[in-house]
Amino acid sequence: MSVVEIPCVVPGRRRDGRLHLSCRTRDAAYASAVSDLEAALTLWRKVRDEGAGV
Repeated sequence: MSVVEIPCVVPGRRRDGRLHLSCRTRDAAYASAVSDLEAALTLWRKVRDEGAGV
């Protein structure tokens, strides 16, 4: 059996408590490019929830 690594990121949880997993190339690239992923995701969620006028 061979092992295949798939780069993914967990940006949060769904409303029902399950983990949200993203294997999108852009999401994995973003996660590896930022120095503080938690702060970047917090800001992303704020913009998502409140709009661009943050």
